[in-house]
Amino acid sequence: MMIETTFMRYGHAPGGIVGITLKPETLEVWALSLHACSRLESDLDDMTDEDTQSKVVTTHKEEAKARIAEDKKDRDGIRQKLDTCIDPLDSAAHPSGIVNVVSGQIGSTEVNVHNAVTIGTEQMKVFESRLPEGLYETITKKVVTMDHARKHVKVGAVKVFDTNLIYSRVIGLQASGRDIDIKDVLGHELAPVPTSMFDDTGDMRIAKSKSTLKKILQVEVSDRVAGGANVSVLDGSAILWVVPWPADGTVKDYMANFKYAIGKRLRVEDVYLIFDRYYDYSTKSVTRGSRATGVSRVHHLQVNSKLPAQKILLASSKNKKQLMQLIVDDLVQDKKFHEDNTRHHKLVVTGADPVPIEISEGGVVISRADLATSHEEADNVIAQQVLSCAAENAESKITVVADDTDVFVLLLHYHHMANLKNVVLMESPIKGRTVVDIGKTVQKHSEIVEGILPAHALSGCDTVASYFGIGKATVLKTLRSGHSLNLLGAPGHSMKSVIQQATSFISACYGQTNCSTMSETRLKVWLSKTGKGSSTPKLCTLPPTTEAFKENVKRAHHQALVWQSLEAQNPPELDSTEYGWVKDDQNKSLQPVTLPDKVELAPEMVLRLIKCGCHSTTPCSSRACSCNSANMKCTIFCACYNQGCCNPTS
Repeated sequence: MMIETTFMRYGHAPGGIVGITLKPETLEVWALSLHACSRLESDLDDMTDEDTQSKVVTTHKEEAKARIAEDKKDRDGIRQKLDTCIDPLDSAAHPSGIVNVVSGQIGSTEVNVHNAVTIGTEQMKVFESRLPEGLYETITKKVVTMDHARKHVKVGAVKVFDTNLIYSRVIGLQASGRDIDIKDVLGHELAPVPTSMFDDTGDMRIAKSKSTLKKILQVEVSDRVAGGANVSVLDGSAILWVVPWPADGTVKDYMANFKYAIGKRLRVEDVYLIFDRYYDYSTKSVTRGSRATGVSRVHHLQVNSKLPAQKILLASSKNKKQLMQLIVDDLVQDKKFHEDNTRHHKLVVTGADPVPIEISEGGVVISRADLATSHEEADNVIAQQVLSCAAENAESKITVVADDTDVFVLLLHYHHMANLKNVVLMESPIKGRTVVDIGKTVQKHSEIVEGILPAHALSGCDTVASYFGIGKATVLKTLRSGHSLNLLGAPGHSMKSVIQQATSFISACYGQTNCSTMSETRLKVWLSKTGKGSSTPKLCTLPPTTEAFKENVKRAHHQALVWQSLEAQNPPELDSTEYGWVKDDQNKSLQPVTLPDKVELAPEMVLRLIKCGCHSTTPCSSRACSCNSANMKCTIFCACYNQGCCNPTS
């Protein structure tokens, strides 16, 4: 404060020393006041009683406590990330072929990046042999990387991965006054994938608002009413997440916690525990792959193995499958657990085996052939076993412990179709969340309950793509307005009639009526959005084309057929490749068909219009260039690409 009110104050005055200058009078003041500055600094040091020696830094900054703590945090983060990746030193765990150790993606047979050095050496020899005449010859790319699997549009020799490039170019052509049939243009997807149903990376848009449907429809009851159930049907995969995960424990420790949670329920009610199954070439391949993003390491779990982190273990289907099998085996074989927990109530465990196992009367183990099923999804088996419990005792009170919206939809459907008299409740495995009365929910929405299942399937579930901007609230509103989907999932109807009905329903979701094809709906939506605002609508906000929509309807019909067959023991025998799926033999999975083969993603006339063919020494410098004459930039489609384009707008 003394410095501010004296020295600095006068320093700013005329002739003061604050500022940058070489004026002699100022330099004189600075030189003559130097001793005063030094004395002030010394006096201030004395006033603070600081040990001047303590200011001497004797350690490197990397040895500071804060830096050491940050380094530890970084090391822990690296270690955690490595735990999610395929171990490059564990060759026994490596899949065949080229694999990305971080994502777990397996390259196709065309990928040859591992031979890049050899390929490059051979190309160098060929290049040298053609010198000097071949100095300016193009060197083609022969190394194929993992990007080869990405969806693209091929224009000439160029692969286009950008989902908006062609569409934005078309809009530019339209604005420039070129003659374009917009109806024909919008009849094509104009992108490597249908952007309304697939994101920019080519992955299916999985519905993220499924829970909205449950929140809108559910009729809640109090915890007091929820108590006193005779039977609990548990979603085993959901229970895995809520059972306490022992820090630095073993698999055996976690299994003990799991058995304790099941034992608590067995003291008061019968328990049906149901786990997912994991089949090759499953329609759930896409959803399970998206959930496992960032986790590729497969652990070899044993009872005494160190337990990996919860997210690492449960995010990977292969790791989760091992853990579930260990739990099932332990529940079936632990005789002490049987004696302590199954004297008064029975435990029925459904695992990978088609036939569930029942343990009752303190240790009597039997196979339940009457409950045998080959359904893959726990959601389906849960609904089946609820129907079985209701058939055994029409007075029993059944609680389903699950969070999944698909389970909620199935319970509504079959409670209505079977006209159940039982009290059926659905509660979350996480305590404190709402409890839903399925029977009262069915009564409240009786006018639309039969359409909820097919509408949910068509508008986006785990195996069917959702539509950008079309949420479950819109779907329910469309259902209430009288639009039917009674053909979806009903056997015996032609696919043509199913698609026609689905077109009418989804068109209504987009606010359009009297549309015979989805491409017609797409055009109407584009015209509506263009007329309302000054900006052009994003491509993803437009409905899919007719061809892309048909493939999604096929997937929805397949899923609805499976869901509506649960009163039979096993699912119907359906060839998934006839319902919008294609086999990926490399990964033993199913991938969604985005568009049928030989369907053009953009009209040929557009591809011709959006590129110039300039080959001169100064390409595109004159108005003879189609891009130059339209005052548009040249693109990668043009012949001048990488050839010294002289287009002034580029």
